[in-house]
Amino acid sequence: MSFDDHPITERFLTSQEILTILIDHQRLQREAGCLTDDLLDGSSTVSRWILSREMCFVDDAANHLNELFNLRLTYVQWREALTPRSRRTLRELSDFIASQRLTIPRIEPVTIMGSTSLAAGVFLVIRKVLRDAGADVSDLRPSSPLKPYLMSHARPLVEAMSKIAPGRLPPLEIDDSIAASFGCAMQLTWVLALVCRIAGVRSFDWQLNMTIDVALTLHLLARLWDWSRGRPMDLKFPWVRDFRDLSRVIAGERAAGAPGFPISPT
Repeated sequence: MSFDDHPITERFLTSQEILTILIDHQRLQREAGCLTDDLLDGSSTVSRWILSREMCFVDDAANHLNELFNLRLTYVQWREALTPRSRRTLRELSDFIASQRLTIPRIEPVTIMGSTSLAAGVFLVIRKVLRDAGADVSDLRPSSPLKPYLMSHARPLVEAMSKIAPGRLPPLEIDDSIAASFGCAMQLTWVLALVCRIAGVRSFDWQLNMTIDVALTLHLLARLWDWSRGRPMDLKFPWVRDFRDLSRVIAGERAAGAPGFPISPT
């Protein structure tokens, strides 16, 4: 029996699961260094959630939620669910989103060659997510390296897995090393120039200004190159090398940060 012969059913997301997804998305960004706000819970207000996501307006939150949950609700519909944002809680928002009857693939144990495994069921779901996103999965196996698929289809994969098993996905490490290096060089040179001017040292002004200009130019060119490629230099999950590793992490059989140490399913 081929991988495509295994049926994958779907189920509805509960309000509690949606709340967990919202909190877990903030956790992933926090662990990646993108956010510094404390973790939220069901009693947190929509206003605090919007600020923690570094958004300013309700329509920003509406666009984000439409994209995150693949919805097509209008701004008026979202405004009723999000306002008054200083009193509306994330639990109430989750109840509203659950009322839209969203579905996700159901993860079930799969028996292959006499062995039953939940991780095998996860792998089949991951394979379906990638196939639906347009990836060629004809040769995809549990032993296939994860990196090529992350580089081309990171967004649909991460969003789907964070919904199917919130709390288990490790933070995605993003490497923009070239642009970041030029950016750091520019900032360090600027600080050095500022220190020299405060100290009254003017003999290196033109050299420092030229260095800043060169670093800024290279930084912008590197960013432009990244933008033209549509992706950063490198993407990876820590300790997750292939689809077998990822499937076991999502199934709750292995902690992503410490391979080989089992964790209890949530």
